[in-house]
Amino acid sequence: MSKSLGNFIRLQSLVDQGYNPLDYRYYLLGAHYRKQLAFSIEAMDAARNAMKRVRAKINEMKANEPGKFDSTAFEKMNNDFRNAVNDDLNTPKALAVLWKVLDSDTLSNETKLSLTKEFDRVLGLDLLAEEPQEIPREVITMAEERLEARRARNWKKADTLREKIAEQGYEIMDKKDGYEIRRS
Repeated sequence: MSKSLGNFIRLQSLVDQGYNPLDYRYYLLGAHYRKQLAFSIEAMDAARNAMKRVRAKINEMKANEPGKFDSTAFEKMNNDFRNAVNDDLNTPKALAVLWKVLDSDTLSNETKLSLTKEFDRVLGLDLLAEEPQEIPREVITMAEERLEARRARNWKKADTLREKIAEQGYEIMDKKDGYEIRRS
């Protein structure tokens, strides 16, 4: 990709397509900085799905019994992560350590969450953030149109708009006084 050839993509165009900028960051962290990176939408989809899985695992850990904090396991995994980062900023290896922690059956949820918080200080993926992500203006506009269609009892148009919103990576939940939009 190059600007002179006109085949480059701006971050805003990815946001307009329903990607979170943190999905792009995860995508970049998945490759070593010394290697050339060939951008593709398929790779962005994989990064978005990976971020969804990470967040789902974190939400599951928060919802379940915290368990007992294991300082020995914490130190071992934290050292593995630091060694990966100190090995010429080997972020793919660091992400592998994160996944090892998240998939572990032997670590308590409290230990996993503490490690995730520590790793995220380096990765900058806002993994433990609770705040909702900004919804693109285009999706909000479609949701407003859909609300008007529902009020006019134009169910076909409302269903079509629901499908278009889903294509953007969001789902709309009908409420008594309106709607709620969230990432799907």
